[in-house]
This record gives sequence, C-alpha cells and structure tokens, in this order.
Amino acid sequence: MRVFVAGATGVIGRRAVNRLVAAGHEVTAVSRSPEKDALLESLGARPVRVDLFDLDALRVAVAGNDAVVNVTTKIPPIAQMTRAAAWEENERIRRIASGNLVDAALAAGASVFVQESLAFMYGEHGTGWIDAASTPLAASDLAGGIDAAEANVARFRANGGRGVVLRFGRFYAPEADQSVALVNWARRGLLLDVGGADIYSPVIDADDAAAAVLRALDAPAGTYDVVDSEPLRRAEQTEALAAAVGRRRLRIPPKWLAPKNARYLSASQRVSSRAFQDATGWRPLSPSVREGYRKIVRERGVEPALPGRVRLMLWLLAASAFALGVQAEFFPRYFYTDFPFGRGWVAMDGRYNEHLIRDFGALNLALFVLTVGAIFAGTRAISRIAGVSWIVYSVPHLVYHLRHLTMAMPGADKIGMIVSLSLPIVVAIVVLFDRVHESVPTVDTRTPTSSPDANLTPMSARR
Repeated sequence: MRVFVAGATGVIGRRAVNRLVAAGHEVTAVSRSPEKDALLESLGARPVRVDLFDLDALRVAVAGNDAVVNVTTKIPPIAQMTRAAAWEENERIRRIASGNLVDAALAAGASVFVQESLAFMYGEHGTGWIDAASTPLAASDLAGGIDAAEANVARFRANGGRGVVLRFGRFYAPEADQSVALVNWARRGLLLDVGGADIYSPVIDADDAAAAVLRALDAPAGTYDVVDSEPLRRAEQTEALAAAVGRRRLRIPPKWLAPKNARYLSASQRVSSRAFQDATGWRPLSPSVREGYRKIVRERGVEPALPGRVRLMLWLLAASAFALGVQAEFFPRYFYTDFPFGRGWVAMDGRYNEHLIRDFGALNLALFVLTVGAIFAGTRAISRIAGVSWIVYSVPHLVYHLRHLTMAMPGADKIGMIVSLSLPIVVAIVVLFDRVHESVPTVDTRTPTSSPDANLTPMSARR
C-alpha cells in the first residue's frame, strides 16, 4: 500500500514511518528541512516538502497514495503550555490542516484515512470504564480543534472512504520533552504532574502508538482509544516513576497548581482500548507505565537517583560546612574566641590570625557549594568527588589536632574535638562507598516482530 504520512518526523510519526516501511508499505512522508529529509530517507521513506495549509500543493503531493495518515501536532514547550496562545498553531493544524488532508485524500482516491486524536478529554468519570463508543468528549479549550479533526474524518467516511480516528493517551518517549522533564524532576524527588492520587490518567508508549498506526490501516472505520491496557491510578503511576529513577517516593504538587485550562489532566479517566484490540489484534508492549517508565530510564541511560541515606550524609556535611564557613568567614574574632559554643578550642591552639581564619571559612563555604551541588546533581560521580574532597580536607585536619592536643584542654573537650573532627571522615566514607544500584531494570523493547501480535500480518501490507 502507498501511504502518505503527515507529521512523519514527530515522536510518533517517525516511529510509525519505520513500522510502515518494515511492513512493506511505500511511504511518502512530509518533511520540513534537509535534516528531516535525511532522517526519513534513512527510515526508507520518500520525503516531500509541502505546506499542509496549501491545499493545491497538498493535492499534488498526496496524489497516487492509497492511504493518508495524519499524526501532525505542534505541542508547545512545557514552559508555555499554560498560555492559550501557545496552542494556536496546534489548533490550526487540527482544524484546517486535517481538512486539507481529507480533501487531498478524496481527490487522490485514497481508501483509508487515519487521524490522531486525544483519549484524555472525556472529563471526570471516577473509576468507571469509558471509551469512544460510550462516552462523549467533555467541553474544553482544546475540544474545538479535536471535534473539527474528527469531523473531517467523518466527512471522509461519508464520501465512501474508511476513516479511522485514533484517540491516543498522553504518550511518553525517551526523547519527548515532557517525558524528559518528568524523569529529570523525578530524580530530584518531584512529580511534574497534577491530579489526585486516585485518578486514572490514560497514557501510551510512543512505540505502541506507532504500532497502532500500522494496525489502523486495516481497522474498520470508527473511532478508537489507544491507551495502555493496564490503567493505573496516579498514585500507582507515581510509585512506578519513583522506582524507575531509584527513588522511594516523590513529592506530589497540590491540586490547585493545575492550570485552569488544563483541568482535563486532573480528571479521572479510566479509558479502555479493548475495542481497538478486538478489531485489530494490537497489544501494547508496555501494558502500563511500570514497564514504560523503566524503558524510558533505560533508553535515556538515566542513572538512578542517589539513595536517601547518601543524600542525608551529604546534607549533614553541607550543614557542617555552612555553619563553620559563615562563622569563620564573617565573624572571625568570635570564631577564634568562642568556637564551639564558648569552649574556645581555636584560641587554645595559638595566637589570633584573621587571615588564616577567613581562609578556613572560605574553604568550608567552598565545600558547602560542592556538597549541595552534589545533592542536586544527584549523580554518583559527583557525590564521590564530594566525598573524596571531604576526606582530603578532614584527614589532615584531624591528624594535626591529634598531634597538638594541649595539656590545658579538659578531657571532655579533647574527646569532643576528636569526635567532631572524625565524624566528617566517617560520613564521607559512607558517601564514597555506599552501594548504589548501577543498573536499571529493563523491559523487552524489541521491534514488533517480538510482540504477541507480530504474526498477524496486516492485509494491507500484502497489497
């Protein structure tokens, strides 16, 4: 089958092109730059430069194709997602570009049209199962564009074509901006998402979404949900994400932080993909985010977050360095005469030298910066560098004071000094040699030939 793909270089698009070509289809794919041309050619597709808003040019580009797949989107960056204006181009694509593609497909005599849509716009439905056949989409700022795109597919059906709408869950992929941010914030202990612990939120692995596009070429006309086959509550999703990045738990933002124009993200929507599975034999290789999040972490090569015990040790070192650094750097005379707590340990060691005391303070402030940096970077290498730095500093410091314990110092002070100087060494050794899981559990991420439904060869691939 000759297939025209719009949105071919997006997260789902390039995966879909790869699968379509592997299934034996001749693929013509929309490109916007020489780099994208090279990408599509490497996947085995023929790139074409065409403006989706230029109907005449689009008719020429689509001519001769048997099927048209539209997975074009323009998702704004995370920082701009709360701005309505940032979604204007995406809405224009859904309203106008989808209509132009349908017109071009009808002019070309194409028999199949596949349109991307959304499966997380049903609104609040608690724990009940919902799907496209039983539940209408809820009103929202994005509903107009979605309705327009799906109406264009209905127009294709009305003219004798087989129109298929795929309502995707929120997709995740190793290179998707939202997924990258989600994982990076999770490593820092924060959940970059909204919604209560008990809500269901439909999601889908981008690889599974692409597999659904291939299956859709043989699906009966209709609207289908393409989501994970084992929906999890948000609390379970959060636990899965925490486990994937090596955290025991994540801090969840309060509900009121959800932008007003994105309330659909905090609605409970337990969406079923059973209709599409029954119609096509499609099965997701990532049944839930338990497998999907581990896959993202594995493919991105994300190092597990530092264990809580290591972070605690680093915070103890940082607190010690900050306290010593501030006193010695900004209050050198007080540090000389009274440290610690009026005991005068520094004064017992010799005459007052402001220069040396301020240098000692600056050194501790530098250690504070290094240690806090290791905490927030969260990598094993930097935490080890911090641990080594503390040992290099603390061991000579301890040795010096062991050799210069004065007879005038009370016994309790001697013990207190030795213990206080030894503690940073012990803590640093814990940081340096604590065992951290160096690998992340893996899941089977092989191509569709290894999936349970791989032997179901699409009829369209034989044409």
